[in-house]
Amino acid sequence: MNDITLPDAKGRDASSSINVWHLTRFTTRVVRYGALLSKQKCFFRAFILASVLRPYGIPAVLNVGLRSLGVCQTDARIDGHCWLSLDNKPFLEAGDPANSYPLFMGRATNGVQYWLGS
Repeated sequence: MNDITLPDAKGRDASSSINVWHLTRFTTRVVRYGALLSKQKCFFRAFILASVLRPYGIPAVLNVGLRSLGVCQTDARIDGHCWLSLDNKPFLEAGDPANSYPLFMGRATNGVQYWLGS
């Protein structure tokens, strides 16, 4: 698996004239179109939103959570979810993904964090 790399969020003024909500709405439309081509809708959405927001100085963090749904090796199903966070709070999420992925595994470079669920 290749590393996930996001644009750097440093060096830009987050309070610039960019309207985060307008930018997010536009990006969400692009994501909806792209998600038709991808089975990983949440990853696609989070990655694109972070890639759009971070160059404007908005330090969106991409979170990747994985958990096993199987109880034995013969039923080894894996589930996952990707989401964005700003200031350590879920961004544009209906609930808190930390409820499903409570174990923080670590932080990689360029704004990516990994979580493990139960």
